[in-house]
Amino acid sequence: MDLKRQAEGQANIRQRKSEAYSSIQTAKYRGSQKNFTFDAYISRHHKAHADLAHLLEPVSEGKKVEDFLLGILDSRLQNAKNNIVGDTIRSGNFEACQQYLKTILISLRQSDRRDRTVSGVTTPSNGDNPRKGAPTTRGDYPSKDAPNAKLKASTYSSDVWATLSKSQIEKIQKLRKAKAREKRKVSAAQSKLIVVDSDESDEEAATGDAGDQFGRGKKKKAGKRGRKEDV
Repeated sequence: MDLKRQAEGQANIRQRKSEAYSSIQTAKYRGSQKNFTFDAYISRHHKAHADLAHLLEPVSEGKKVEDFLLGILDSRLQNAKNNIVGDTIRSGNFEACQQYLKTILISLRQSDRRDRTVSGVTTPSNGDNPRKGAPTTRGDYPSKDAPNAKLKASTYSSDVWATLSKSQIEKIQKLRKAKAREKRKVSAAQSKLIVVDSDESDEEAATGDAGDQFGRGKKKKAGKRGRKEDV
């Protein structure tokens, strides 16, 4: 009887371990949904690891992070995931890893809300649009998930920068270089204008001095002729 109970107990432990590992492997985050948010994804991993620890089969921090990142399929977080892999602290600390990704998502949601607000104010209604019913272009904040968003040669926060694709980053860098070259051209052109204006002022001053001297010479000669006639 005792052996039977022991066997049943061991079978139960194996079953619970199998369920915990299955819960981790089948958990997928494809973006926030009403029935499965990022917090729910985190909780699922927490519960599974708590069960495994209770069953005396704890998982290392590095393995926790690896499984956690593997289940994230939201393309907006791809660059952030790459940053974690290259970070010795976050790649070996499950809590630091999930908190970092949570911060990135909060920043993205705030950017999306700002964009929707601006879009609602600046986008014309269908009554003002010559192509009624045609989709309007929304100024989405640039990210890998929004490849057609307008890029500018401006400064982006580290959180948003982490969501950009490689091609978007390269394009922003090119825009910044082009903007810097344009500034240098304008500055050089302004410097040339200043030099030309200065030269023209010098020429005008020289011409004026010569005219004054010529006028004074004529007055002196006229004065001498007058004195001779008086004599």
